[in-house]
Amino acid sequence: MKYGYFFRKKWGLFVKLFLSLLLVMVIPTVVATVLNYNISKQNLEDEVGQSNLDVLRQTREAVDTIMGHTENITYQLYRNQQLQHFVANSYDLDDYDEVQKIDTLMNMLESIMEGSPYISGIHMYSLENQMLVSSNGFNQETLLEGHEQFYQELEQHPEGLWLEPGKQGVFEEPHPPLQFIKAIFNSSQSLAGYFVVQLSSDEFTTLIQDLYIRRSGSVFMVNSAGEVIMNRQTPSILIRNEALMGELFSSEQEGVTIVKEDWPGESWIVSFTGSRLNGWKYVAAVPTDELEHKSGAIYRNMMIAIIILTTVSVVLALSMARGLYNPIRSLKSMLSGEALNERQQRHLFLRTDEIGIINRKITEMSHQLERSIPKLKHYFLFRLAAGEHFEPGELRAQAATYELPLQGQYIVILLQVGARSVMDWEDETHAGDSMRSSLRTLFMDRMKLMMTFDAFYEQSDKLIGIGIMPQEQDTDEWLAQLKNSCSEFLVSVRELIGTEICISAGLPCAGLDRLHQSYNDAEWAMKYKFILGANSVIMGRDLIRAKQEAQLSHDYPQVIKASLYAKKYDQAAKILRELQSMLKNNLHSKIEFTFFYRQIIQIVVQYLNESNQAKTKWVDPLNRAFLHLESEYRDIDEATDSIAHMLEEIAHENESPAVMNSYIEQTLDMIRNEYQKDLSLTEIADRLSVSYPYLSKLFKEELGKNFKEYLTEYKLEQAKQLLSSTTLPIEQVALQVGYNNYKQFSRMFKKYEMVTPMDYRQMMTME
Repeated sequence: MKYGYFFRKKWGLFVKLFLSLLLVMVIPTVVATVLNYNISKQNLEDEVGQSNLDVLRQTREAVDTIMGHTENITYQLYRNQQLQHFVANSYDLDDYDEVQKIDTLMNMLESIMEGSPYISGIHMYSLENQMLVSSNGFNQETLLEGHEQFYQELEQHPEGLWLEPGKQGVFEEPHPPLQFIKAIFNSSQSLAGYFVVQLSSDEFTTLIQDLYIRRSGSVFMVNSAGEVIMNRQTPSILIRNEALMGELFSSEQEGVTIVKEDWPGESWIVSFTGSRLNGWKYVAAVPTDELEHKSGAIYRNMMIAIIILTTVSVVLALSMARGLYNPIRSLKSMLSGEALNERQQRHLFLRTDEIGIINRKITEMSHQLERSIPKLKHYFLFRLAAGEHFEPGELRAQAATYELPLQGQYIVILLQVGARSVMDWEDETHAGDSMRSSLRTLFMDRMKLMMTFDAFYEQSDKLIGIGIMPQEQDTDEWLAQLKNSCSEFLVSVRELIGTEICISAGLPCAGLDRLHQSYNDAEWAMKYKFILGANSVIMGRDLIRAKQEAQLSHDYPQVIKASLYAKKYDQAAKILRELQSMLKNNLHSKIEFTFFYRQIIQIVVQYLNESNQAKTKWVDPLNRAFLHLESEYRDIDEATDSIAHMLEEIAHENESPAVMNSYIEQTLDMIRNEYQKDLSLTEIADRLSVSYPYLSKLFKEELGKNFKEYLTEYKLEQAKQLLSSTTLPIEQVALQVGYNNYKQFSRMFKKYEMVTPMDYRQMMTME
């Protein structure tokens, strides 16, 4: 019963702990053991194969020494004068003296054989005498019928020829032994006879077997044709193995290989080395059964170690699961606010006073968590509004935590406080915090009348409201009601708090995961407070409709440009105010308001440069306004008043314009016509037939800047026109305004305009 409860309640923890131990301890140990077993088995096979190879090398040295000695004896006989005389001359067996000579030869052959225990017979045959002289006497061996056919092979091997046991040579024998045959040639290099030295095959086989000290396996020799010679109990499976025989004579001089047969399921470790005298191979084969008892012992030890380790892991996992689960259950009870009994307290290994401290901390943490939940909810909503991606599972979990429906028509409403109001609040920190809190409370109370709503501050001057539109209402009617409610809120706030506020609302979006779409719509709508001013309500739905219907009655910037160049400054100011009125009264034209005003500022600056008024006080303020239009002016009214005032001042100062020097007028004409070329003031002075110092001084006095500065500014103004009105690559724009070096053009542009050419084009494109 005791362990039954344990397995019911702690089985999951036990499985996790056991799997961890399995991954950390058991599996790596099993893998290492298996690898060690395979390596040990391979090392054992390599050791046996190398040991056999060492024995074969000894066997090769012994056998090759005997065979080399046999060849040396044959070469000595070949150089013996008596034997040469016997082969080259005719002998009469009826002549006693000649018979005595033959007898002497036989005695000499017999004495040589007695000093060589492995030689069983030495024979010499003379073609001239048709006589065979042997260490065993006359005609002791019977020549094979048709042995003359063997002469051709002897002529092809003048150095001598080894015949393995069982291969017929010149004698007719039932079991031919190992023999070495050396041809004898006369002075005309014709075959005159041959020597035959026969060795005892049994002695050789015994020698080989004696050198091989293993209890199992066998050693044998293989000729160049792949035939087994001089062997005892050679496994037939190896003799029949064509792949093995092919490897013996296609491999290097020596080596070790494994031979496996599917049937009868035998496996052999085969070592081999080659003879230095002929193409024969010495081969030793050991069945792998000899290694099975050693590898089997290693395998059994490995399995015992794995079983012990697995058992230890199971016991350890059971103990750890039992030891960990009880404290975890006790902590869970504490976090749930339950009182711990004496047994649960023992599980935690804590004193009563320590448990009391932990309980107090848990209570404090619970209260802090309750206070933090709204902030965490706001942070989650802000991340969604900012476009952060959430996995579906995580989004569902977070929505469930904060009780937010996944499906629904979500809408984002932004409330932005005027900059001056924020500055007033920041003068008194506590008052500012109280004002923000009051504003948030009033706004939420108003919006909750229409929908489920929550709001929080993103910045000190920006309140983000997120609501869920009621399902039963028509979207257009509900948005109209929302706009009216926001307008009423602005009136009430202005009366109670006396601050400037602008409200923008995005389009409703279907689903919590699309909240960022409504937020982006609201952000886009908030930009138009520059046109509508403070205390405005801007709806994203109205702006989208306006964008679809947007059109201009005529090209206002070009009309203003024509008025300037016609020196009708009052008319240009009048047209500017007409544009202001149209933008304020016709919402469908507001979407391009910054483009209109930046284009007008650029036209005025270009006119001032081309009319030699670049040194005037209006150029720098206009350049700043071009780059930072919305931060330089509070709203469209202030921007219009400022630019119109400049135009009126320009008109006043140009009522009685001064007469420009003719040299300077001609110089300016050359700049306008040839600015793309590499113009210099020296060249212009030569063309005007005046001195360079005089023209340089005159230029500075008339225009307030030197020639190089004026030319650079003129080129950059032309470049700005190309960047804003064409899609030419920036490198091509640089070439068209007279800069062959793109890097120099970019550097000068940023020096004078405070932005790079690329940033300038992007800024104009956005407008």
